[in-house]
Amino acid sequence: HGGTIDVSSRPDEGSTFTVRIPFHVAERRFKKPAAEQPVKRNGSPAPSVLVIDDEMPIREVLYRSLIAETSDIALASNASECEKLLEERSFDIIFLDYILPEMNADRLLPVIKKLRPAAKVVVISGWNGSPVKKAAFMEKVDAWIDKPFSVETILATMTNLS
Repeated sequence: HGGTIDVSSRPDEGSTFTVRIPFHVAERRFKKPAAEQPVKRNGSPAPSVLVIDDEMPIREVLYRSLIAETSDIALASNASECEKLLEERSFDIIFLDYILPEMNADRLLPVIKKLRPAAKVVVISGWNGSPVKKAAFMEKVDAWIDKPFSVETILATMTNLS
């Protein structure tokens, strides 16, 4: 796929392996066919989900975790991709990383709420900033999940919000 594997090693200290996979290859793997219909759960439509995280491994873990509950999942790696997807379609639940390269959740959340006011927003973050700021922000969203997270926590949160 045009990626690389680098190794850095020091005697008695260990080795570090860095694997790089081109972004376009990894993203293509998880795109869903437009004609695919959401899986039905308990006789009702499964929720549509948008995952916004700049780290591809986090998007992959969330995709793999959520696919058991819904087949209607979209992935965005930044605020621009998020806005484009929100303009094109609606989502029931949005998983949002707090720290993003071009726009943090502080600035992106109002955009999300303006475009999709009915969507439930779940922040997933390892941000350890001001506890006062975090508490104030948590009041604006439907749930907050700290990284590292468990698949069980993700699924329970989605079930509670659906």
